[in-house]
Amino acid sequence: MRSEEALGAALRSVVANGFAVLKNVPRTDEGLVQAAERICPLRPGFFGRIFNFGRHMLHPIRSEPLEGERMAHHADQTYLTEPAGLKLVQCVETNAKFTMSLVDGFDAARRLRERNEEAYRTLSTVPVESEFVDGEHHYVTRDAILKHDASGRNLLQVRYNDYYRSPAATVPVSRLDQLYDALFDWTQLVESSKSQCRIQLTPGTLLLLDNWQIGRAHV
Repeated sequence: MRSEEALGAALRSVVANGFAVLKNVPRTDEGLVQAAERICPLRPGFFGRIFNFGRHMLHPIRSEPLEGERMAHHADQTYLTEPAGLKLVQCVETNAKFTMSLVDGFDAARRLRERNEEAYRTLSTVPVESEFVDGEHHYVTRDAILKHDASGRNLLQVRYNDYYRSPAATVPVSRLDQLYDALFDWTQLVESSKSQCRIQLTPGTLLLLDNWQIGRAHV
């Protein structure tokens, strides 16, 4: 992504499809940072500017190994008021196949609305609490899973992450059944193989994602 043409093509792909795949990116932290800063300034997270994970890493929530575990499709940083807009995932080394599964959250929301208007309205209006807790941080936010602009007509973000979703203690009892029914319908949609685009990552591959639109999973 050294040329303006390559950068422009990647950004156009993100606008059109929600993601872009870049090849032959240097497999170093410095190479990843350099590629990222060609796109926009980096915003450090709890784990620094870069988060490395692999077979010996623990699941950040359930203290279980990441490798070999199938993660559900999710957006990142839903415990923040404004999650990162773009995420980069790079494969540095692998001894086996490493596949990333992507789901277009905007398209899934459109299909949910066509299939079940009440479920769409519930996920658009009921604030759901997300929470991150570790030894140094405790962040909580409440927002709709399908977040719209002020007019209520345009979908801005899909804020679905089952790993960070807190118990629904802040949801009115009268709406709990609606919420869980809507979450069930949503999960059925995004976890269907028909909704997924699977990308084989090899060393040197960089995946650029719109975190407000694309849900990702390791499979």
